[in-house]
Amino acid sequence: LGCAVVLSRERELSKQSGKDSKTRIKFHSLPLTPLDSVSSNFTHHLVSLRGRVLKASVPKLMATSGVFNCGKCGLEQTVSFVNGVFMRPTRCDGKSEKGGNCRSRTFALKMRRNGGGTEEKN
Repeated sequence: LGCAVVLSRERELSKQSGKDSKTRIKFHSLPLTPLDSVSSNFTHHLVSLRGRVLKASVPKLMATSGVFNCGKCGLEQTVSFVNGVFMRPTRCDGKSEKGGNCRSRTFALKMRRNGGGTEEKN
């Protein structure tokens, strides 16, 4: 609780002065938590772990949806990707030039959307 008060006060002072806060807090003598006991029960809890990082990588954005063009009638369809799994539309619900339903199964990806914004596909 004491750290929260210090950080809150530091934030207020930095807003008043217009300068960024450079406060860093370091904890000492925290009890180590065994890695195999860490689970969802530890959400919003401070834990101390010791180990080696074997592999680190840049976080990858997960696609959330995509816009597809029908190869036959040109209708645009937006498809949501569940858990980032890429899936094309199963068939087109547009109208064909002859007045019936298109029902094409050929689609081209126009653009995809992810958590960080929209990416155009070339």
